[in-house]
Amino acid sequence: MMSPSYAHIYEFHRAFFPGHPPTPLIRLDGLEQTLGVDAVYLKDESTRFGLPAFKILGASWGLIAALSRRYNVDHMDFDAIGKMAQEEGLTVYAATDGTHRLE
Repeated sequence: MMSPSYAHIYEFHRAFFPGHPPTPLIRLDGLEQTLGVDAVYLKDESTRFGLPAFKILGASWGLIAALSRRYNVDHMDFDAIGKMAQEEGLTVYAATDGTHRLE
């Protein structure tokens, strides 16, 4: 399979969150002179898809991209990917440093 474009990644996430607007950018006035750039923006992920963290978006895309290559099927064919993974008995583990908390 060919390497996915940003459009494929966008299409994948839109399948789960069809009406969600783009993530807002907040201009941080005053930093541009300090940093010697034209402008500085903060990508506000605090409300993205109603999730408490945005990292799951990268993990979900990474998983579907890997599985679609593994099974040689389109990245949007969730039924085929799920069926093949189940038939294979595939188990997936995901962990990241610093994003999990125990109470």
